[in-house]
Amino acid sequence: MGRFRHGVVGILVVLLGAALVGCSHPGPFHRPPADPVAASRTLDGAPPWVAEPTGDDCGTVDVQVGERLTLPADALACLTGAADAGRPASLAWVTYTTEGDPTPTFARVGGGSTGTGVEVASTSQWDAYGGDGGWDTSRCAAVADLPYGDGCDAGDDQ
Repeated sequence: MGRFRHGVVGILVVLLGAALVGCSHPGPFHRPPADPVAASRTLDGAPPWVAEPTGDDCGTVDVQVGERLTLPADALACLTGAADAGRPASLAWVTYTTEGDPTPTFARVGGGSTGTGVEVASTSQWDAYGGDGGWDTSRCAAVADLPYGDGCDAGDDQ
């Protein structure tokens, strides 16, 4: 009977250990930073306009888990005004996964390479369960298409 009990206890210890490992933050991702926008600007592979923004700063929007993403009218007006005047401007927003991991996204108008559209870039660096840690980029035809309107293309991965 003693051997049986030790065997059962051993199995339970192994199962408990496996369960605890399964609940930990997996992968090569870092603990989410206090300021995911600032931290993302320093990541390898960040688009140059994200790493070193120029022009008007239209702010940062923080969208909590479960909230519907709607960018504030004043932030969109800032981007539109800059685009209409031919000035570069940027806006950042952070959405959160179900698990609470931040996903920072950046939008830019003006600055030469954007033409009349909006460049958009986001990183999954802080998404421990669904991201590859890289950058996704896309374009939107107009500021009114932000954040994920019909005028935005699927983009590509970097």
